[in-house]
Amino acid sequence: MICFATSKITSNSGLVYPVTLKVKANRRCIIRSIEIIELHHQIKLRPWQILDMLSAIFPRYVHSHDTQYEVSFGKNPVENPSMGYHPCLVVKKVGTDIEKRYRLDHCVEAIWALTINPAHLRAMIYWWRCNRNQYNCPTGEWTIWRNEN
Repeated sequence: MICFATSKITSNSGLVYPVTLKVKANRRCIIRSIEIIELHHQIKLRPWQILDMLSAIFPRYVHSHDTQYEVSFGKNPVENPSMGYHPCLVVKKVGTDIEKRYRLDHCVEAIWALTINPAHLRAMIYWWRCNRNQYNCPTGEWTIWRNEN
């Protein structure tokens, strides 16, 4: 499956730039590549924007592996307590204390989703669809074109 996703990204200065990404994934919703087609050279995406896009691209049947992983919204402590915290998604292996925290507010390359364990990513996408309102940021509106070949 090849999908093209377009949206508008607002920079920290308030300027709005178009972004177009090409995402290749297999039928099990494992991402093979993410390619930037159009993006202003100084703008980077944030993980929450990528999750907005992937939740629009991936089919609704993508499940959370809830027998293996629990996902929750959390706070990641920072070095300087006066700065508060970094919002994150916490992916925890069921029945253990093993967890991984994925920050939502930092700038990342478009290939961020390729750096994550695919089962963690699917669990986060499923959680994101159901609980997006817990993250206090406007939802990114993505227009999607699919090529199923």
